[in-house]
Amino acid sequence: MKVIGDLLRLVKLFWKWALLSILLGWATVASWVALIGTSSYLISYAALQPSVAELQVAIVGVRFFGISRAVFRYLERLVSHTTTFKILTELRVAFFERLEKIAPAGIKDYFSGDLLARIVDDIEILQEFYIRVIYPPFVAVLSSVGVLWFFGGWSLKFTGTIFAFQALAGVVVPLLVLYWSNSPGGELVQNGAQLRKTTVDGIRGIAEIIAFGKEAEFQRKLEDLGQNRIVLQRKMHWISGGQTSLIALLTNLCVVALLLIAVPMVNQGELDGKLLAVVVLGALASFEAVMLLPVSMQNIGSSIQAGNRLSNIFSERDFIPSDEEGHPVTKSFSIEVKNLAFTYPQMDLPVLQGVSLELPQGKKVGLVGVSGVGKSTLLNLLLRHWEFVDGDILLNGSDIRQYSPLEIRKRISVVKQQIYLFNGTVNENLLLGNPQANAEEVIEAAQAAGAHDFILSLPQGYQSIIGEQGAFISGGEAQRLGLARAILKRASVYLLDEPFAHLDPISRKAIMASTFQYLKDKSILLVTHQLSGLSGVDEVLLFDKGRVIERGSHEELVHAGGAYWQMWQTEQEFFYENTKP
Repeated sequence: MKVIGDLLRLVKLFWKWALLSILLGWATVASWVALIGTSSYLISYAALQPSVAELQVAIVGVRFFGISRAVFRYLERLVSHTTTFKILTELRVAFFERLEKIAPAGIKDYFSGDLLARIVDDIEILQEFYIRVIYPPFVAVLSSVGVLWFFGGWSLKFTGTIFAFQALAGVVVPLLVLYWSNSPGGELVQNGAQLRKTTVDGIRGIAEIIAFGKEAEFQRKLEDLGQNRIVLQRKMHWISGGQTSLIALLTNLCVVALLLIAVPMVNQGELDGKLLAVVVLGALASFEAVMLLPVSMQNIGSSIQAGNRLSNIFSERDFIPSDEEGHPVTKSFSIEVKNLAFTYPQMDLPVLQGVSLELPQGKKVGLVGVSGVGKSTLLNLLLRHWEFVDGDILLNGSDIRQYSPLEIRKRISVVKQQIYLFNGTVNENLLLGNPQANAEEVIEAAQAAGAHDFILSLPQGYQSIIGEQGAFISGGEAQRLGLARAILKRASVYLLDEPFAHLDPISRKAIMASTFQYLKDKSILLVTHQLSGLSGVDEVLLFDKGRVIERGSHEELVHAGGAYWQMWQTEQEFFYENTKP
């Protein structure tokens, strides 16, 4: 039950609010019992036709307790929900902050739909935990103690009877509900997560689903999940109906038992007849405090499952140490890699083996080789997305681990293979690289990336909406926007991972030339499969199975007649075959 302890610790942040909520809940129940008791006494006494003066206190009491119950109920709901929303806000922020710290290494095994389910659905489920699981038991205990003390002033028989039935309703029934609902409640959370993950994946891949004729298969998968959800929800509703019936039965049995005890006492003169209704109906009203306890237990299974799913993220280990203060990262700096080796967790074969390179300020280096030989991995290690063990990465001669990862990323600009564009305007997406940039700087960066002309061709130019993940523009246009965004950051080092992959050869050559010219004083590490533009870099490193097998300038490697020359020849032949008339 560690997860329960973790969830309860969040309440400590707002313990004063939580305590106030419990006290208001107790005041609500007390007002309700007092209202029913006073009303019962008023009706019973009025039947004897006394003077109105003798009923004034009871009349005022009914009005007071009627109003106070409404006020206390409103304040209790306001305070309890406010407290819960404060807790959930803290939890959501902490969850996202945790994602930031462990990404991308720590979330590589999670689907985007599953992460969305955790931060939305699972945290929403915990709303029921904080409102219906934590507060009601405390309110029930306080209320029951007050009720038993009150009725004990008349007879211990009343106290014993009420205690016995409230113990059945507040302890036995909740334990039965917990036993019955624990499994379906947890399965319901898992089903919701699977349903959201499947739905998100289906929406994002709807074009492929249609193209390959898998609509019926995908619909069946959703139907199966939906039917399973209906079955689980039906079980939970049956449990809810069952516990409501049991509570109602025990409440009525308590009333009958009290009547069997109180009526003889009235006949024998041990109890004033005017108080008979007070005892019976007051006890009936006191069950309001324990009626929510079975509901609390019904929510524990789903709350524990939701809490465990959130805890899985919080317990993911840090692949990179936290952003503690380290050496200041200067505006211009050199990078040196020495005998670097790296193996991904749960993999046997190393991705990088003995890799070395030098990237002083202003130098441009190309990384080439077939897919999967470690080029992108090297960029991720420089960005401190993964931690390395063997070899060294030096910034200005000092170990990169002595710098804050956050400070390093501020000085490095990146263009990933897959450009992510947000569902906003062109201008908003570009300003992600530098929110303080003015309009002239944005246009200048777009021109350097070869994006300005196509942006102006859009319906509203830089204010055009480009859709989620750039749905309204082509892959090549998206890459140019990603490149412009990276240029706008005005970093010291640029890590470009296949930034021209979706461009035609002519456009690629032109944009590559303009980009390199604009970034002529910057350091560039370019990952590419196209060799034709590498004449503009200072050094080329050819990777094979995680090792650098050839290095030198483009011209040197072509004239060497090795593996690079063979790749160059193949590319030229392919280009010739596809461009001849």
